Amino acid sequence: MFGLFRKARRARRGEDHVWASEAARDAGVLRETERLAAGGASVVAVALTATALDDLLGGLGPHAPAACKDLFGQGALRVRLGQPGTVTVALASALPMPAPAAFRPEAEAPASAPPVEVVVLGRHARREADDGIVAFADDLGPRARVTFHLSFDDPLLGEVMGSVKGLLSTLGVTEDEPIVHGMVTRAIKKAQGEASCEP
Repeated sequence: MFGLFRKARRARRGEDHVWASEAARDAGVLRETERLAAGGASVVAVALTATALDDLLGGLGPHAPAACKDLFGQGALRVRLGQPGTVTVALASALPMPAPAAFRPEAEAPASAPPVEVVVLGRHARREADDGIVAFADDLGPRARVTFHLSFDDPLLGEVMGSVKGLLSTLGVTEDEPIVHGMVTRAIKKAQGEASCEP
């Protein structure tokens, strides 16, 4: 029974977005972040590497994003989570870890709190590494949603999606629109599981 209450407090999961190329993914994430912030959400754009973080900060410069590169940036991140229309760029390894359930306050976020969109640039090869990002979003509760964005250039998708890329160009799918489907999300999860089994 207690598991049901915890599940109800989780963040929503968006389907994985797969873009035709890394450049298309990066441009798409910037557009999506700008759109969400303009709609009143507090957006946390998560990068897996320091280079990707710097690229996001540069691309989102007009939105004056706060940076969370390490423990010292977590304070700015927490403040921004309560402010609509803000953008924070965070390194995945710098996201605050959720407090253990026994120490977590049961109070819900105020009704006036803005939705939080956690937009992740890429996925780790192993699912467990992404679990920290999901745990951060879950700690925010149902007002948060987490979405991962990948590209066909991602090594994780090499074998899984290789044949699909040619089909999409034949069908006339443009680079500026992602593939978003539950089947794709499940294929990525399976690929991460297989990567976890490798020595």
